[in-house]
Amino acid sequence: MSVEFAVLGPLQVRVDGREQAVGGFTRRAALAFLLLNAGRVVSISELTEALWPDGHPPTARGILLNAVSALRKAGRPTTAPRRCGSS
Repeated sequence: MSVEFAVLGPLQVRVDGREQAVGGFTRRAALAFLLLNAGRVVSISELTEALWPDGHPPTARGILLNAVSALRKAGRPTTAPRRCGSS
């Protein structure tokens, strides 16, 4: 499985060459922030501050956990990979 991200121009995600929908503002902003911070751990508080610099909603943690979960699902292939020797 290959995953590609395009960040110059519109944010795009491709899994095995097929474009995947990312979702609305929160998912797109979270993904962009995580891509800009690739290779290091990003805390929920960092992500919250990045997305809501002027103050976050009381449900921010839940919103972010749902957004990250949805991003993980979007990064999965749409069909199960075949095992070698399987028919």
